[in-house]
Amino acid sequence: MNDANLKETVVRAAELLDLFKRQSEEAGRANRDNAARLQRTVEEAPQQIRKAADEALARVPGEVAQAVRGGVGGSLAELERAAAASGKRIDAAGQGIARLANQAATVEKRLLTITVAVGLVLLLAAAVAAGGLWYLQREISRNQVELELLRAYNRADVVLCQDGRLCARLEQDGTGGDGEYRVVAPRR
Repeated sequence: MNDANLKETVVRAAELLDLFKRQSEEAGRANRDNAARLQRTVEEAPQQIRKAADEALARVPGEVAQAVRGGVGGSLAELERAAAASGKRIDAAGQGIARLANQAATVEKRLLTITVAVGLVLLLAAAVAAGGLWYLQREISRNQVELELLRAYNRADVVLCQDGRLCARLEQDGTGGDGEYRVVAPRR
């Protein structure tokens, strides 16, 4: 995987994590709102049912009314228990979503750390490459001068004399060269 693909993958993963985090937060808010509405309904339902039952029973004779009241009271208690259990399940789901949001935040932080580390490694690699190129350019320049010197040496008629010094044959052009080898003067 090359650097561009890695960066694109990291960016896409960060976008997906951000989208997941926002959706988790929205779902959590919606669950809390629904839980609050359900709680209000649960709290209001027994009162409304009792009120309706009382109004209806006001019209029924005494013994029948007493029997119906006993039956409605048991049903209301069951309704309250079921509503409380539903509220607990909704709270548990909300807590699960909150845990998922926290995990998404942790993954996002880790992804950011990895992205920064990869960026620093790439920056260090670029610096090392630039230093290597500078060194190679300097070495090539130095070797170019030595190459020119060796080419001039190879074109000249030069030999090693008996005493380990360098001897050169001078051209016969009327400037004192007789075609014989002469000792080359040392540098000063």
